Amino acid sequence: MGNILKLIAAVVIAVPSCSALDGNPLPGRTRASTSGEIRPEVPVPPGKRTWISAVEFPEEYDWYRDTAFGSVNFNIVLYSGDERILSLSSVKVTDLSPDPDSHRIVGGSLYTDFCRQGETVILKDGEPFLQYNGEESLTGFILRKGKVHTLGKSRSGKGFTYRINGDPAFMSFSGEIIGELHSDGDDICFGFRLGGEVVKEYMLCRNGTPESVPMPYNCSSITDIKSIGGSVATLGIMGSWSVYRLTLGDGRSFTFGGSHPPGYSPTGGRIIGTANGKIWVTGDYHSGNGDRLYFLWMEGASSNITWMDSGSQVLSSGTDGETVFLAGNDSQTGSPFIYAAPKGEKTSPGKGKFLFPSCCSVLDGSVLAGFSTPGLRENFIWRDGSLEEMEFNGYISCVREE
Repeated sequence: MGNILKLIAAVVIAVPSCSALDGNPLPGRTRASTSGEIRPEVPVPPGKRTWISAVEFPEEYDWYRDTAFGSVNFNIVLYSGDERILSLSSVKVTDLSPDPDSHRIVGGSLYTDFCRQGETVILKDGEPFLQYNGEESLTGFILRKGKVHTLGKSRSGKGFTYRINGDPAFMSFSGEIIGELHSDGDDICFGFRLGGEVVKEYMLCRNGTPESVPMPYNCSSITDIKSIGGSVATLGIMGSWSVYRLTLGDGRSFTFGGSHPPGYSPTGGRIIGTANGKIWVTGDYHSGNGDRLYFLWMEGASSNITWMDSGSQVLSSGTDGETVFLAGNDSQTGSPFIYAAPKGEKTSPGKGKFLFPSCCSVLDGSVLAGFSTPGLRENFIWRDGSLEEMEFNGYISCVREE
């Protein structure tokens, strides 16, 4: 698929702003002023909207093989429903990357990030938004109450930095991020661990302040750390028993995964979040010959586990507090799939492939997904059983409902 798809050392920092824009987002500009091929500003009506970003290449270019990586021109396009409202040309807007990991849709605007000459540059709809020293690969991006929260891994080596408006709020030169940047009420949090192959300590960073996280009972490692309702939840692996243990801040713990086939061992898991008052978890087991089995588990009894079909590869998961989804591809049929809980419905649209974690979203119980077909001008938007084709040479990089 080429390069397009390849995708205590901790120190609390209180330093002057290192943002080239004084650490503050620039005032928003209309899309009509953005470089590239732009339609006039499209009024956004009230109510739920579907947003789609896509990367388009010249008609003759094979974006899947991507033999001219870094030298081929491309456009990043933003759709509101089926209306094309923004087109950014890499010829006119130089601080752009076709990498889907650098594309985010928030509040009907497209945010992209790019590294150049020792700096990280964030654009909003193609216009300068935030810029700071240090080249980072962003793993988290949250806009909250006029502030921009980012979590980035250093591109020059180990370590990460949590920033507010471009200013370092917490950084580690050797730590490893666990889980994702997330909000819990008014708190912005993420988990991380210190040490190399031998982990010294697990931590949760809440609003820039780290707090130690104890190893769950009888566990050998932690695969996710999340703040839920102001308390720390951890997902650990009990290596001797090849099962997972979810430990909550109120002292409750749950063990599950014991029904896996013989010869399989737990690999990694994620706390998706809370839906209908219950915590949901996904993870996988692997065998010695490389096979993987993915599961979805709901807080409660060990039997509250749903195994995905053999050959299913889960690439994305999420919840809106009501519906939980898993999205990925079936290696046996070659088709993408969406699994929605608690209904327990699995749908295989039969068109395209699910390529990127950012290509699935859920809101008000409605699941939205984007599929692309490597080597063909076929792209599809799927919403609760309805499939709509988008014809262009490229791929869908992000979908969102707001």
